[in-house]
Amino acid sequence: MALLTKHNTLRESIAKGNEPNYQGNLPSAKNMYKLKYDCKMEVELQKEIASCVGKATFSERYGQNILV
Repeated sequence: MALLTKHNTLRESIAKGNEPNYQGNLPSAKNMYKLKYDCKMEVELQKEIASCVGKATFSERYGQNILV
């Protein structure tokens, strides 16, 4: 959970407009929500990883970022 906590801390700082970019700070966010861990998603992702085809697959419940 340490990674999730760190990620949420950074997201909160970005959401408040406290993180720098090349022109000063990034603009504050209007709808940046705290991330939470989902055990059911972990199970689904393990299935995806085991049968990885190298492209995004359709999921009615979860989005995917295949480029990461």
